[in-house]
Amino acid sequence: MGRGVELSARVFVEQTQVATERVRFHGEPIALVIAALAGIPLALILVLTAPGSTLESPRVHRVLGALINGFRATPFIILLVALLPFTRLVVGATIGVWAAVVPLSISATPFFARIAEISLREVDRGLVEAAQAMGCERRHIVWHVLLPEALPGIIGGFTLTIVSLIGASAMAGAVGAGGRERHAARARPAARGHPGVGREDPRAGRRVRDARARDG
Repeated sequence: MGRGVELSARVFVEQTQVATERVRFHGEPIALVIAALAGIPLALILVLTAPGSTLESPRVHRVLGALINGFRATPFIILLVALLPFTRLVVGATIGVWAAVVPLSISATPFFARIAEISLREVDRGLVEAAQAMGCERRHIVWHVLLPEALPGIIGGFTLTIVSLIGASAMAGAVGAGGRERHAARARPAARGHPGVGREDPRAGRRVRDARARDG
């Protein structure tokens, strides 16, 4: 029985390594694009609704800031498990590369949004006031003043987001690999020829069947 457990663990590790590489090469770029497309608008909303800004709205600013801080403070492995129902709703599965993209995107977006917000806040207030004095509309101030001036900091924040996703993708690789129960089931037929591995544990078989029922 010990030989079978060792073989199952080896198969799981190998499959997880392969899945991690798939997540990094396919899932990470998608998650980064989503984080950039969602993070910059969130950062702009935080800056524009802050006290003293052009679209001052303390309630929106507090609620959005609390949500971003909550997701940022949640460890990725906990977020990965907590988002399984939402992941199934979005992509129709809880395993695979696309299933890993959902938590990776949700984890990276608040992180990047907060860094982009800091970069936008560091823009010289005098430039914004000068643009307002010249009669520029809000969208012109955003596109021609805030974003160009904050661009170096936003690019630096995007680099930090890439680094943080590298560590998260290793944990997401377990999701992409399909879970221990499934790989233990795959390893069993190959292990039957080994001494002491011919008999299957009925409780393990029941757990595999339960996992398959949950997955689909």
